Amino acid sequence: MSTPSVSDPTAPVRSRVLLRAGRCAAGALALALLLVAGCEEDVNPFIGTNLPYTVWGYINPKADTHAVRVFTIDDQLRLISPEPIDATVSLVRVSDGRRSFWVDSTVQLFNGDYRHIFWLAEPVTPGETYRLEVERSDGVVTRSEAVIVPDPIALELLPPNENVVSSIELPVLFRGDPPALPRVEVTYRTYSTNTAGVTTATLPVVISYTTRPIRRPEGWELLVQLRDDFRIIARSYAEQELPAQFICADSLQLDVHVGDAGWVSPVGVFDENFLVEPGTLSNIENGFGFFGAGYIESITWHPSDLLLVRAGFDDCTGVSN
Repeated sequence: MSTPSVSDPTAPVRSRVLLRAGRCAAGALALALLLVAGCEEDVNPFIGTNLPYTVWGYINPKADTHAVRVFTIDDQLRLISPEPIDATVSLVRVSDGRRSFWVDSTVQLFNGDYRHIFWLAEPVTPGETYRLEVERSDGVVTRSEAVIVPDPIALELLPPNENVVSSIELPVLFRGDPPALPRVEVTYRTYSTNTAGVTTATLPVVISYTTRPIRRPEGWELLVQLRDDFRIIARSYAEQELPAQFICADSLQLDVHVGDAGWVSPVGVFDENFLVEPGTLSNIENGFGFFGAGYIESITWHPSDLLLVRAGFDDCTGVSN
């Protein structure tokens, strides 16, 4: 099976790039829990290891199809071909040993290189434990540690205190007990208008809140800081030289990436430039990479105009973007 170009959260550095001599600017685990990477590197063509595979991917209890990238580790650097690789990929449900097999496909990059993405069209169950195995025809096996699929959480908007003039915080409660929160982001969908009420620019601005949730007895609480975020948004308009006579907020979207316990970074946050280093974050035996379980929970809302104006946004009531 062959698939078209995929925007896929299991896009890591090639296994031979993981053992590179140069620098790599890579994307992080984005759960939207997520192993994305693009590299600009000076690569040593001889990697000097007899490990068979690098694997990157995760299973998602909110999806009916899952993806994992598998790279064979070669003695020399060469372009990856579209021919099937010597790898049988399976997902093992630990509770009863049930084994499901993934299907190979290829994605071609702009430079003519290929990536092998294996797909599994099968639901996974929250609370269940799974393990990924990749077997070569000579019986050599690369396997992940067992991962427990995290249970669902619920996002609840708590009422802000609009009676206090200085109140410009939006509290959100994450009900549940997520093992890890590798990424928490708030996206402001903003637009600017002129004195005639005509929209002059639109700009989505993503602000990281990954380190800010606070543990509560009923879950985790996040305080969205409207005024601080408005300053960032106003700066973004200025840096991009967008017309911004009046800046309006259309909506906010909170994306909470929930992962299994293995998504906990050794440095506390998912710094992609740090985590791409070999062995920094890996749960793979007899190989390289990472395999986990997780999902993204999202909520979208429009805060009251009163709070938005207090934070610095303009009153754009009646103006459509």
